[in-house]
Amino acid sequence: MKGKLIYFAPPSLLGLLAAFENVYLFTLLMAAFSLFLVKRKNFRAPQIGVACLLFVIFFIAGKTAVLQNETSINGHENRFQLIFNQETKVDGDVLQAHAAVSGRHEKIALRYYIATEQEQEFIRANIMPGTKCSAYGELSRPALPTNLNAFNYRDFLYRKGIFWTFEAAKIDLQSCTRAKPTPFSFLQSIRQKGTAYIDRHFPEATAQVSAALIFGDRNLYNPETMKNYQAVGIIHLLAISGLQVALLAGMIFICGVRVGITREKMINALFLFLPVYAILTGASPSVNRSCLMLLLVLASMKIKGKYKISPADAISLAFVIYLAISPFAIYYAGFQLSFVVSFFLVASSRILSRFHGPISQLVAVSFVAQLGSLPILLYHFYELSLISLFANVLFVPFFSAVLLPLTLIIFLLHLLSATLAGPLLFFLNLIIETSDQLANILSSIPFSTFTLGRPSWLLLLFYLVTIVSFFLLWEKMSDRWQITRIIWLIIIPLTVHSMSHYISPAGEVTFIDVGQGDSSLIILPNARGTYLIDTGGTVRFGETEQWRQKKDPFEVGSDVLVPFLKSKGIRQIDKLILTHGDADHLGGALSLIGEIKVAEILMPQAPDRAELERQVIAAAVKEKVPIKFVTEGMGWNKGTAAFDIISPDPAAPFERNNSSIVVRAHFGGLDWLFTGDLEAEGEELLLRKHRDLHADVLKAGHHGSKTSTSEPFINQLQPKAAIISAGRKNRFGHPHPEVVARLEDRNIKIFRTDQQGAITYTFRGNSGTFSSVLP
Repeated sequence: MKGKLIYFAPPSLLGLLAAFENVYLFTLLMAAFSLFLVKRKNFRAPQIGVACLLFVIFFIAGKTAVLQNETSINGHENRFQLIFNQETKVDGDVLQAHAAVSGRHEKIALRYYIATEQEQEFIRANIMPGTKCSAYGELSRPALPTNLNAFNYRDFLYRKGIFWTFEAAKIDLQSCTRAKPTPFSFLQSIRQKGTAYIDRHFPEATAQVSAALIFGDRNLYNPETMKNYQAVGIIHLLAISGLQVALLAGMIFICGVRVGITREKMINALFLFLPVYAILTGASPSVNRSCLMLLLVLASMKIKGKYKISPADAISLAFVIYLAISPFAIYYAGFQLSFVVSFFLVASSRILSRFHGPISQLVAVSFVAQLGSLPILLYHFYELSLISLFANVLFVPFFSAVLLPLTLIIFLLHLLSATLAGPLLFFLNLIIETSDQLANILSSIPFSTFTLGRPSWLLLLFYLVTIVSFFLLWEKMSDRWQITRIIWLIIIPLTVHSMSHYISPAGEVTFIDVGQGDSSLIILPNARGTYLIDTGGTVRFGETEQWRQKKDPFEVGSDVLVPFLKSKGIRQIDKLILTHGDADHLGGALSLIGEIKVAEILMPQAPDRAELERQVIAAAVKEKVPIKFVTEGMGWNKGTAAFDIISPDPAAPFERNNSSIVVRAHFGGLDWLFTGDLEAEGEELLLRKHRDLHADVLKAGHHGSKTSTSEPFINQLQPKAAIISAGRKNRFGHPHPEVVARLEDRNIKIFRTDQQGAITYTFRGNSGTFSSVLP
């Protein structure tokens, strides 16, 4: 079996996928894989039997995991004894945690709004892994995604064995006690205390890096810094990698041997150290994988006969063991990237051996890792960094050879003497700030990233086939630089992916769920035009006390709108139409303009501008985006699609809502009316000026407010469908029951983003269908 264990990893994966996804499809794939092993790898009956047995074992394990992954909570309970673990986070005035329910084998996702600054300080100081507190509040099911390709929070929690979110009204902090400590909770509390120590005593830049590289905690990182590192393709350096685990274990082993400890004792010490280290650093997939592989290598060194396990066998066994312990890990991006990148590096060992210089080796390793991980990165993050190879060559040696040992040494020295560590800490902070500035400069290079969107399953398969074919052909080439003859294998899927919008005969209009706000995306067939009407936005009420301010506050533009557009592969908005100056219609524009190219902005002509409008105009000027201030009578055509602006009337008195841009459009065989926040007075003015106004689909004004969508208006329009964009349980009571009743009385089909999530009309030619994310 030596050297062939790698062929036993796929049956394990296929068995789980058969249990979790489609038993017929993945059983068929297992049969095809077995045939491949017989025909191409000369596997005999006993070996095929082992592979098939693994498939069956993991199929049963997957089904068992599903059956056992159920809740014992009925949903009506409102008081719990909760035991906090390491996934406890305080950000501003919000405490979030995955806490175990005392007396039950179950966890819940807790959220608690902290009342005072003193309470926040108490929680930070006293809520540690293993702390037990009494809390009461309201249970609810985790939220489902309401936009296409959005993060599925319910599935994420389900795979962690969590079925309920708990909105705590009160945590009785005076009742908190320390539960009986376990080795696991003890190590978790050390991790939390270590991170807190770094946060208190280290400068901000150094604290971010030190907490990430020593304890695997990235919560201290500034979101903007994280965004810069992600944009240049080096975000993986801000987490503990397999390379760092191997370097640390190697340093410990060599130091032990040098001071006279026998190799056997050092191997035994590493057997104890590696599991402890995995827990201390948060047990991320990359750390778990590398610790498992190192443990397997160490175990092989202790076996009589001195059998040394190969890297391919080690990664295969680690894969099988990991999935046996945590079957749902196959869905985690970190798990996928860690094992896929490691597999490609191991499988490409013959290719990499042709590169001898340190720079050429680093370039080759970075290229193999990035190409192997490309489909996974596109599926989860939608874009490709075009300077990633250069950035990795620049940053990897710096992080591995300089930052990792320095942060660890200075942290340990600081624990002994802050005075002695002071000069070194100053120097470390200086070079880290320089590194962050360099990442910022690289991320601001035009076209440093290329958005492709989430690939379909068929396209993912195409990527996989072409990438594997590329490596197989490259391995057979005698000259390493003959790679230029086969680079077309990578260019083809990238080209097909990037051109998908241009070759698609289908168009769509999507009313994006941006909560209490508006945002409508129109994509014409063959990418003849991409238009966005409003961007949604996060409405802030008054000034927030400093202690309440979050490190990474939710913002509709950056957290909802931009990820949605990128997942669709949208690289340019041809026209961004901002109907008026309210924050829930244009607040997201600030994030959008900085992330996606905008060819032109349309705003209503107005005698006065709100502060947020002025900020958007300033951002547009900075990005050199032309702005057109429009009134009624303007418009444009694209093929058979027509768009007319029928409001605002420059002669009418200015009132923000009633001076909204109103767009009348015809495409997909329907007449559309997008009304912004138009209210009854504005609707009446439209009817006087456009007596033949008609719409098949009405985007209801002002989120279904009582002051909009008046009876005369809908009587004149006679729409077949109305779209109401409103937030769930919004404070304004939108949509108003009278408006809903008005529409229902006329048998008008109502679509609501607060109930159905994003609403999409997909069309070809003059026919199409409506669909929603939620049923």
